[in-house]
Amino acid sequence: MQSFLVTVKNVNITARLPNYCMTVLGEMENLPTIKLQLTAAGCTKVDTAFYYVEDAISDSVTLTNSVHPVVVGYWASDGKIKRTSLNITDELPSNRHNFWKTVKPVLDKDGDGVIVNSTQKNVALFEKMIEVFTYPNQWVLDACCGTGSAIIAAMKCGRNCIGFDIDEKQVQHALIKCDSLIISDAEDSEAEDL
Repeated sequence: MQSFLVTVKNVNITARLPNYCMTVLGEMENLPTIKLQLTAAGCTKVDTAFYYVEDAISDSVTLTNSVHPVVVGYWASDGKIKRTSLNITDELPSNRHNFWKTVKPVLDKDGDGVIVNSTQKNVALFEKMIEVFTYPNQWVLDACCGTGSAIIAAMKCGRNCIGFDIDEKQVQHALIKCDSLIISDAEDSEAEDL
């Protein structure tokens, strides 16, 4: 939460972009603070959706810990939100259908078998959000990138991306994952050329 507050305060991209949306995955207890901060940052509209994690081990759908909010703040230089310029589609969770489902990720481990990021999110969840909120070749910024799930998702969706985090070990792990994705894509391209 602290990283989010620092990012909203210090990352000023409004001078360079006519519009953007900021998507925040948080915890329920932080929901009022997140909405307040996005409003204070000048977002004209703030929407809230939710996601839950399906336990892949169980045959039935279960909620792990709790439902988590996805808060989206929309900013436009003229104060008018243009849905088409932000690629907002009917797939965006609405008031009546505001839940996204994802599966529990297999947590990344370092060479010693220690979990690198206990709050790691599933790449598929980020892919869905990136497809809904952006167009190909647009930029995705993840200011709390952890082990790089959103960065990997952005790359897989054909978006440009920037990520940073205060945990150097997690960033190093994310770089290794990104490098392996790039190498894998290059090998696939070479195989197609044969």
